[in-house]
Amino acid sequence: MRTQRPLNADEHSELEALNAAVQAAIDARREWLDAKMRETSKLQVGDDIYDVQTGEKIGVVSGLYRYHAGRDDLYDTYVECDYQYETRPGCFGNTSSQGGRMFGTREDAAAHAKSLVAQLEAAPHE
Repeated sequence: MRTQRPLNADEHSELEALNAAVQAAIDARREWLDAKMRETSKLQVGDDIYDVQTGEKIGVVSGLYRYHAGRDDLYDTYVECDYQYETRPGCFGNTSSQGGRMFGTREDAAAHAKSLVAQLEAAPHE
């Protein structure tokens, strides 16, 4: 049982215009986020990618992506960048499937290692 009247033609037109404006805003935001992702990413396609915690080179970046882009426009609101990387010819991994692992450049891995050494050196000896 319907508890409301159907929309008239003018109301349908107004709703279509509102929905088109929402979609246009989402499309503009997606384009902006994609551009900013590439601009702000420390790693670009072709760069080596490292496990920052171990210092291990895990591959070469083969693509940049935003996890929520194209999945859910409601949550696609942040520039956060994930990476696809090639571990060996034809074998790929990605960062979004490995929560808790820290990824970065060789310099990031070296800085992390230096920080750990400094913490150890500053710790009281027993």
